[in-house]
Amino acid sequence: MEAAKFDLTPSLAYHALTHSGQPSLNDLVLSAYREGVSTEGQNPTVRSAVLRQLADSAGHHGVKLDRTSLDRFVTWMDTHTQRLGAFCPE
Repeated sequence: MEAAKFDLTPSLAYHALTHSGQPSLNDLVLSAYREGVSTEGQNPTVRSAVLRQLADSAGHHGVKLDRTSLDRFVTWMDTHTQRLGAFCPE
């Protein structure tokens, strides 16, 4: 079962969310940093597989985020999923 591979326990949730999907959010952020520019409509968040699944109107396996929760998640991704106050590739 695919969901069983997605561990959102506190110690593993950050890694699971930033490294899942193809391309992963981690891959997209690192690619954006290498480009050195920000292109409207091409930021890592809008290209994220995780956001695509969570924003789908049908939900993802029955999970639908309300607008406030989705906005919070997008904000987290837009700040390049900073952990402990700084970007780190780890």
